[in-house]
Amino acid sequence: AYSDSLHHFTSWTERMGISRTSQITRRVLARFREYLMSLPNGRAVRGGKRGARASTGTPRSPRTINRDQDALRTAMNYLARCDLLPSLNRHRINDVLRDVEQPQPAPKFLSFAGARKLLEAVIAHDAAVFKMTRLERSGRLVPGRMPRHLAIAPITLLLMFSGMRRGEALALRWEDVDLDARDEHGNVSGELRIQAATTKTKSGRVVDLSVSPVLRRLL
Repeated sequence: AYSDSLHHFTSWTERMGISRTSQITRRVLARFREYLMSLPNGRAVRGGKRGARASTGTPRSPRTINRDQDALRTAMNYLARCDLLPSLNRHRINDVLRDVEQPQPAPKFLSFAGARKLLEAVIAHDAAVFKMTRLERSGRLVPGRMPRHLAIAPITLLLMFSGMRRGEALALRWEDVDLDARDEHGNVSGELRIQAATTKTKSGRVVDLSVSPVLRRLL
């Protein structure tokens, strides 16, 4: 996942004549950070080779720069733990490759109309079928019934009604689902137990299904 971000660094170090990790110093990282911030934004080349990108001439966003820096910090900290960066440690690496400040807008929640539009698109996605498959052409199957995609409507509803992250939902197991759990008033409401290993913060939590009875019926 980090290969695209780290490609900027390996290409730059090659041009700078840096071929060994022992040559990577605080000054080298600082110079690369300046280079990274000066790179223009890019876009995929239509009709070009896979991975080919062309410059748009516009500056890259702080979010994109921070994504690349995050990948490099991870790689550099790993090399430091392996004693392959004699002049650097975690504190120096994190200090040089500090995040670029960026605005933090308030989250925009889907309106009722927006949620309806999303679900309609998901249902249309699931309903798409192949015009004719080999088995259908041979007469072994009825034409027009082979789905083009895996159905995603159920997982979309689970994400919308529970507020879970995608990774948390995909890691959920049936033993983590208790549809008979009771709320503080003794009413059956159900709950989902999110395991700590699957969360971004590594802290387990419980999703109370009393706020979404539809989700309990779906499960």
